[in-house]
Amino acid sequence: MSISAQTAKLVDLVARVHGPNHPHLAEVKTLFHEVDNQLQAPQQDDVRSKLARIRELSNDFQTPSDGCEGYRMMDASLADYEQEVLAMLNA
Repeated sequence: MSISAQTAKLVDLVARVHGPNHPHLAEVKTLFHEVDNQLQAPQQDDVRSKLARIRELSNDFQTPSDGCEGYRMMDASLADYEQEVLAMLNA
């Protein structure tokens, strides 16, 4: 499974489970899927902006104290995804 598919599954799951207590996850989910879709036809400035917003919303990918293992995995996967996408854009 690609990092994109793995991260998408985690983002969707964590947004559904933790969304009521962490409303910012809805925007993280929306932005993640927009970035992932735009990579099919890159619009680099928009992608970079959305990745930066995901990082901001996710408190630099720091899991809150009430976050479960899936939440921690999502944050780690989002950080890896960001690095992979930025490396691809800079290639």
